[in-house]
Parts: sequence; C-alpha cells; structure tokens
Amino acid sequence: MPRTKRASSQHDHDDAEHRATAQAWADDLVRALDKCDRLDATMVGLVYVGGLTHSLVAQRLALPLDQVNTGIARAMQCIGQSLTGGGTALALRPTTGTVLE
Repeated sequence: MPRTKRASSQHDHDDAEHRATAQAWADDLVRALDKCDRLDATMVGLVYVGGLTHSLVAQRLALPLDQVNTGIARAMQCIGQSLTGGGTALALRPTTGTVLE
C-alpha cells in the first residue's frame, strides 16, 4: 500500500508541474501575441485556437486569402522572435497550440 501512495503522490506532483509549465508557456505566448499586429494576432487565434482554416478566416474577416496567409506567417515570425529572442518562426498545430518546431 505505501508504494501506491508514493506513486500517486509522484503522479500528482508531475501533473501539477506539467500544469504549471503549460500555464507559464501559455502566458508567454499571450505576451508574444500582444506584441504582434492586432489583425495578425486575431488571424492566428482563429486558426490555432478556433480551429478555422485559412480560407474560413479570410471569409470571416472579408480579406483576400493571400493577405490572411501573409498575416499568419508574419504573426508566427513575431511570436517566434518574442519567445526565442531571435528570428525563429514557430510551427503550431491548430487547436492544440503544441509547438512543432
């Protein structure tokens, strides 16, 4: 029985650590998005949080698709610079926010 308690305690600790790390990363991402152009950040939110395709974002915002594609690329570059301090653009998986690098 003590082993189970110890394993459970370690799992709870790991779970809490994971949540804290994820929250810190999310906070950093929000701060990075705040440094980007507002429209570009909105487009990123619609794609990567809202799960919309670039085409649907273009329709929703009444913008040409190439402007949406460019805006998202620009925002990703801005986010990468903010998070890494350099020129690295990030690749995120839509709706999960998982970094793909």
